[in-house]
Amino acid sequence: MQVVMRTLRDEGIKGLYRGMNAPLASTPLVNAVVFAGYENAKKIIASLSAQPAQVKNSKSGGGDEDSHMPVKLSLSQLGLCGGMAGVMACTIVAPIEMIRIRMQVQSSIKPLYKGKPPHTTPHHTTHFS
Repeated sequence: MQVVMRTLRDEGIKGLYRGMNAPLASTPLVNAVVFAGYENAKKIIASLSAQPAQVKNSKSGGGDEDSHMPVKLSLSQLGLCGGMAGVMACTIVAPIEMIRIRMQVQSSIKPLYKGKPPHTTPHHTTHFS
């Protein structure tokens, strides 16, 4: 509660919402990347695990076109798809998230330290004989 009260006192009600524009803008991007990556990974895994009998449906009688039966993926395959989507999302979104976090923590409050950092003494090395 002290943090909220201090923020309200120092920055006003706007201080509670400082930096919210970046997360609101980046959340749809993150979701789009994750869902697109997951769906593409499912297609890749399904095509790699499809059997020849699953690819062509002889019951369809719909001309010369091949109709593709959906391949049911196992739980481990779906987990792999989720992992692939996560890797894709991290690769694309991590730089954007770093910028978002830096924007979010910017503050108009005075810095705690002025001048040199508190630990500026030289390090002493111990020599063993």
